[in-house]
Amino acid sequence: MRGRWLEGRERELTVLRRQYAPAAWAGLLKRYGFERVDARIVRPPGDESLGTLLVRAEVR
Repeated sequence: MRGRWLEGRERELTVLRRQYAPAAWAGLLKRYGFERVDARIVRPPGDESLGTLLVRAEVR
């Protein structure tokens, strides 16, 4: 990920992160004992291009 997220920055800030698909999150949670797992992308408002990952799971 790259961008100028902090106000007053003159240079881009590079941030490394892991980005799993909803199905991958669901699989990981089920693997570690969670039940009723629901992982999905909530669509963004308006013309925005990035949604929000929403994950819900219950402990046994």
